[in-house]
Amino acid sequence: GPFNAGVGGMVGYRREAEEEGMAFLPTTSRHGAAAASTKRVAVGSWQNVLHCGRCVFLLRAHRSWWEDEAITADVLDLESGGVAAVDVTPLRDALEQQLSLPPAGVTFGRLDSNQLIRDEPVRCAVSAADGHFLFHASTQSGAKVAAALALPDHVAPQDGRPRGGRGGGAAAPAVSGGVVFARRWPSSHKIARLRSPLEKPCGEGCLLLWEESAWSAVSSLARGAAPLPAADPFSSRHADPASRPIALDVVLLRARSGVAAGRALF
Repeated sequence: GPFNAGVGGMVGYRREAEEEGMAFLPTTSRHGAAAASTKRVAVGSWQNVLHCGRCVFLLRAHRSWWEDEAITADVLDLESGGVAAVDVTPLRDALEQQLSLPPAGVTFGRLDSNQLIRDEPVRCAVSAADGHFLFHASTQSGAKVAAALALPDHVAPQDGRPRGGRGGGAAAPAVSGGVVFARRWPSSHKIARLRSPLEKPCGEGCLLLWEESAWSAVSSLARGAAPLPAADPFSSRHADPASRPIALDVVLLRARSGVAAGRALF
């Protein structure tokens, strides 16, 4: 049945015979107008579904993100109903370059690719900001890598029912989506210190990230958790949970430039 999936409206899954798909019923348009009377239907199978402004990004199911020859997705325009196929492989390949490092004390220079050492990703996540698909990962060395792919501003409607993923039928027209940035931050950077980040789109083309464990601690204090242990030097000065100083480190990642700025919120 339908449920609110955070994609700008209601989404429902269906499975009949050998055909799988989703139906999107926007609650409002991009500009806050009343919901359209028509639903947007896409037939296929996808691994991730993300809201990217006026579009829904549907990452097609794949065996291995890092090893598959090609990674593809579909973009569903909620306003026009149009669907287009997007090649995500360039973004994956750009991220792979950020994971390849020369041995310690050696510069890239004329090193062959087989001489580089791979800084293995240990925690990966897909995200979305207005008009962008993002992929970020924490690595074995403690660094952070991320990349963004620009998505089309508008997808023209097609005749008939849009299809994508593994659902068969007429292939969606292909559109180009360039890699906006691919970056690597050292373990000392604020964005790299977020090992298990929560995230939320913030403004145009921005992603706000903060540490999940820190947010849990802040939430506990906000609910009036038990006082700190007596051994804590702050316990006598801040016996009231509501009066204790609370700091939450957040990072704003700009999808259009790859600039990541962090600050502490009190």
